[in-house]
Amino acid sequence: MPNGELRLVACRAGEYIAKKIFREFGDKRMLFDGEPAGKLLLDQYEFKEFEDGENKQHKFARSLRGDDVYIIQSGAKDTCLGTSVDDNFMELCRMIDGVKHSSPAR
Repeated sequence: MPNGELRLVACRAGEYIAKKIFREFGDKRMLFDGEPAGKLLLDQYEFKEFEDGENKQHKFARSLRGDDVYIIQSGAKDTCLGTSVDDNFMELCRMIDGVKHSSPAR
């Protein structure tokens, strides 16, 4: 049984697939080990890009404390965003660090 709500956090390159996942499961009751686990929530966060090209994710819209968090990110080059595989990987690493410091259950 999950400790808290199921939360879905999408990095910029993973937004497309995260929205598809959310549309598929967001309105349905999720099952965890055969028991209802509540609704899946798609979380928002503030993203800041500096003039030199560096970026920073900070400040989730809601607290993640005690919730079960899944992070979605694409590993491919994103031509729409203009990001490389390395950019996407570093964004994922920073997102993992941010989520880890927000005290989720899992």
